[in-house]
Amino acid sequence: MNKKNLVIIGVSETSERVLWFCKHYNLFNVVGFAVDKEYIKEKTFHGYPVYDIKELEKYIDKDNDLIFVAILWNHLNADRRMLFERLKTDGWHFANIISPKASVRGDVGENVWIMDFVVVQEGAKVLNNVIIADNAFVGNCALIQNHCFCGPKSSVLGTVTLGEQSFVGANATIFDKTQIGEKCVIGACTIVKRNVPSFTVIKTETNNNVIKTYPSDIIETKLVSTNNVR
Repeated sequence: MNKKNLVIIGVSETSERVLWFCKHYNLFNVVGFAVDKEYIKEKTFHGYPVYDIKELEKYIDKDNDLIFVAILWNHLNADRRMLFERLKTDGWHFANIISPKASVRGDVGENVWIMDFVVVQEGAKVLNNVIIADNAFVGNCALIQNHCFCGPKSSVLGTVTLGEQSFVGANATIFDKTQIGEKCVIGACTIVKRNVPSFTVIKTETNNNVIKTYPSDIIETKLVSTNNVR
């Protein structure tokens, strides 16, 4: 079976990891990387050409080839959201990067990265532009809305709703039927049993949960990484 051609959007450590996934699991035929012109520092990245996004149609078939936006959770997933929505509007088609070691029994959108040993149970829905890291669990009838990130060994249990652009840290657990608003940060190892309003950070400190709510734009500044540049 012929593999689809893929261009990875980004030239970061995350892009390297997506390339490794594609090569290791023989998922796609990676033909290059692409970023906006101002981010092009070298003509190649790991031996592949680096294209200007605005000129990408010169090099691949927009109707048949795929792209993948390889940005993790920088600015509370806002960077990944911005690029995805822009490229979606421009008419590009997106790949899903799904490990063959994952068990995905629910529905999955597009530009979704599901890593090793993730379980997505039957009836669950993972919408667009979501990343679910190694060993995470998404329970039956849970809903992971657009542009979210679920960290390694995190658990989103049955009938939970995780609001758009939210972040769930490593080893965090959200219990059944809990509603998490949009742009929320659930800190690593935090246990959540009650509904959480939008634009809220909840994290565990000295065995107690600390909860703070911010304006929509300010909360994006609470989760910033210098390692997720394009």
